[in-house]
Amino acid sequence: FRLEETRPPGSHAGEMAPPWKVRPSRIVFTLGAISFFTYVAFSAFETTFALLGQDRFDLTAASIAMVFVGIGVLVAIIQGGLVGPLAKRHGDLPLMKVGLVFSAAGLAVLAFAHTWLTLATGLVLLIIGQGLVNPTLSAVAAGLVPEADLGISMGWLQSAGGLARVVGPIVGGALYAWNPGSAYVTASLVTGIAWLITMAAVRMPEHVAIPDRSIPE
Repeated sequence: FRLEETRPPGSHAGEMAPPWKVRPSRIVFTLGAISFFTYVAFSAFETTFALLGQDRFDLTAASIAMVFVGIGVLVAIIQGGLVGPLAKRHGDLPLMKVGLVFSAAGLAVLAFAHTWLTLATGLVLLIIGQGLVNPTLSAVAAGLVPEADLGISMGWLQSAGGLARVVGPIVGGALYAWNPGSAYVTASLVTGIAWLITMAAVRMPEHVAIPDRSIPE
């Protein structure tokens, strides 16, 4: 009801090869690696935070649930109200880089969180980081991938993120069982790898227009 059809009337998509036969381009592979490392780190946090809250702060199931509700609300506010104006002013790629730095910093703080102040600081940094990274990663991909290949490229990115949400909980849980802080230190380092890949391998051409995030009337 709210999204207009973008394909001109009478146009044909043409025959497309099966996804498993399509080799991703260098930039799609690079963005897929960034997506994978980013979501491995965050999913490790998601699956171990309840244990961290219980072990270090005696949080109950209800209080942990409220923390996740608060995270969801704040991420929605950042993505819905701040990312658009900031991206128009500074660009999607710089915003993504800043988001990765905030995420890595937040995870690092959580690794050593033993007081309510450090816990809140780590969560705020992580929330800001994820709120910036999630939409800008897709926007950067949309600006770098040819329009004809956009659908299959976004599929590769989603697949990388899906695989990360399988690997992250396994690795994060194993590390937490060994040493709670190590799970978050490792997640911070993995996010740092995503940032390094972004700094070294992703460049936005100057002629690419900033995606319009407004909803058509």
